[in-house]
Amino acid sequence: MRFARLIPFSLAAVLICALAGGTSAADAAAPFTDADPAARYVPLSITTTEAGARRERLRAVGRMLARNPSHPIALTERGFQRHARGEHDLAEADYAAALVAAGDDTLVRRRVLWSHGWALFNAGLDQPALLAWGEAWRLHGGQPFWVPYTRALAQWRSGQRDAAVASWGEAVRAMPEWGTDEGLVIRTRYWPRAQFETASAVYAAWQEANRP
Repeated sequence: MRFARLIPFSLAAVLICALAGGTSAADAAAPFTDADPAARYVPLSITTTEAGARRERLRAVGRMLARNPSHPIALTERGFQRHARGEHDLAEADYAAALVAAGDDTLVRRRVLWSHGWALFNAGLDQPALLAWGEAWRLHGGQPFWVPYTRALAQWRSGQRDAAVASWGEAVRAMPEWGTDEGLVIRTRYWPRAQFETASAVYAAWQEANRP
C-alpha cells in the first residue's frame, strides 16, 4: 500500500502528532462543535447487509465512472468498497485519483480524505487512518465535530489507551450524548459491529476514569 505517497513526509509527521497525540491546549479552549458537510456517512456503502443493494450500489458507481472516469465521489466510493474487499492497492489508486480529480475543491478533498480515513481504519491501518483524518481536519481549518471520537477509536486500538480516553472526553464535552449509554447507541447506529465494539470499549474506559 502506498498511502504515504499521498501526503508529504513532513506534513504527515505533523498530522500524526496532531491527531494521535491527544488533546492540545488549543483543542481544550475550543470544543469540537464545528459542522462539516464533508463528514457524511453513506449508510448503504458502509452498513448494508443486503447483497443485492450492495451490488446495485457498485453498479451505480460503475455507471458514473463509465460516464466520467475522474468523478471524485464515485472514485471515493469504489475505493471504500475495494478496501472492504481487501483490494487495498486498487483502493489506494482510487483514492489517489479522487484527490487528483478533486483539484483545489477543499470540500471535495475533505470528503475524499474523511472517507479514506474510515476505509483505512476498517482495514486495520490506524496510523494511515489518522493521517487521512488529520489532513481532512487541517483543510477544514476549525474544530470539526468528528475529530475527537474518530481519534479516540484509532488511539484505543493502537494501544494509546489514556490518550483515547482523553479524546473521548473531548467528544463528550462537545456532544454530551457521547457520554451516555443511549447516546452512544444513537450516534453509532449505522456503524459496523467492529467500530461499535471499539467505541464501546473506549466509552467504558472513559466512564471508569470519570466515576465519582
